[in-house]
Amino acid sequence: MKNGDQSRTHESEFPRRSILIIGVGNIGLRHFQSVLELEDAADITVVDPSGSALKVALELYETKSSKNIHSRVFFIPSLNGIAMGTKFDVGIIATTSSVRRIVIEDVLMCCKLRYVILEKVLFQTTEDHREVRKLLQKHDVTAYVNALWSSIPLAKYLKEKFKPPVNILVQGSNWGLCCNALHFFALAAFLNDWSTDLSIDGTLLIPGYQPAKRQGYVEIFGELSGKFKLPNGEANIRTECGQGDTAPDDRVFVVWNEKGEIAWSQKTGLLRGSFTNEKYSKSSESETFTLPMVSEWTHLMVFQLLTTGECDLPLYEDVFEISIKLTEVFLSHLSEAGNEAAREGVCLIT
Repeated sequence: MKNGDQSRTHESEFPRRSILIIGVGNIGLRHFQSVLELEDAADITVVDPSGSALKVALELYETKSSKNIHSRVFFIPSLNGIAMGTKFDVGIIATTSSVRRIVIEDVLMCCKLRYVILEKVLFQTTEDHREVRKLLQKHDVTAYVNALWSSIPLAKYLKEKFKPPVNILVQGSNWGLCCNALHFFALAAFLNDWSTDLSIDGTLLIPGYQPAKRQGYVEIFGELSGKFKLPNGEANIRTECGQGDTAPDDRVFVVWNEKGEIAWSQKTGLLRGSFTNEKYSKSSESETFTLPMVSEWTHLMVFQLLTTGECDLPLYEDVFEISIKLTEVFLSHLSEAGNEAAREGVCLIT
């Protein structure tokens, strides 16, 4: 079903599943593509002020073969097309970081959400992080962040194999350090029992910045490192993003602690590890893991929320301090590079 005049309102009520997706111009389209595959029939409301974005989403819906034919989809250009007080089981906010706080405020003013999944980069200011936190608490909304690396099978394998302190090294080029750093710092936190005692060092970032693919935003290259303080020691993370000719998916991950080490190639999916047991006997392992795309993953996370009340994505609270500290490091770097927005406390990453 589609909303022909793009102005239809509808009442969404439990127990029928109800999903709200805000923003389908980029990554939001992949969230929508995935949600169409939900096992449970749902009312899916898609909101985007861009007529072209809604058109693309509609075309995807009409041509997608692997979808739940019992779900109903509504395409509208603004929240004004939703009846005040409408209830949604799950909201997905996939806008750019610059407007995300405003959108969350508007959504919670007119709708009632049980759960919300926020796309990252979360926000452009530290104040937005804190104000949205208060807002979510006020409206009793459980928020998750689409830092999916801590939810994938590879992460669960690593969690089973390694006990804290666990160290991580990420190496590659052109993979979007600013927009993707949260993935890996969240993964490191997950492997270290969600420690929040974290310091981040950006002194080895390459001076200056470059225009990002999306107009009006910037990207930074170089090395970003962090240190988690734990009751039984320290865990380190180092992420390296060069400017060479290497493809973004040609990344190598090394994870280690005192009992073992693994190396995983994102490009090939091949993981090789060596471990020492309590009797100092050595063993080696070889596994294959692929990184799921958002279009293959979101519906699984939404299904978890609908059936269990929680999902494997990190909670907003889990990554709150990490995201703020990353924002502060990027703001400091951009300010030193002469970026006027950063000097006013606005970090132009998304």
